[in-house]
Amino acid sequence: MKSDSEDKELETGTGEFVNADDAAEAEEQLPDEIGDVKVADEVISIVAGLAAQEVNGVIGMSGSFAEGLNEFLGKKSFAKGVRITVDGHVVTAAVYVNVEYGSCIPEIALEIQEKVK
Repeated sequence: MKSDSEDKELETGTGEFVNADDAAEAEEQLPDEIGDVKVADEVISIVAGLAAQEVNGVIGMSGSFAEGLNEFLGKKSFAKGVRITVDGHVVTAAVYVNVEYGSCIPEIALEIQEKVK
């Protein structure tokens, strides 16, 4: 039969045992935030652009003259047609698309919003 102190011991994974009460106390002392994860605006733009291109009825992304010139020179940009604004924890994406003739634009716009979210 085990004593109370043996029941409260936990293995740390390194072959060592610690008292369960000490482990719980150490866990309470950990900070809520360990660090920050930062995602570059360009990465968010690429993901939003790829998501928008998956929608039926979207035939391409509408970019600026500079993006068109870069594409002409052979530099493909997956972020073409996407403008990202980051304000604290809020990200706003403006997505500019070319829609197939005869498509229902409001339906496509709603689907793009859902895909990008």
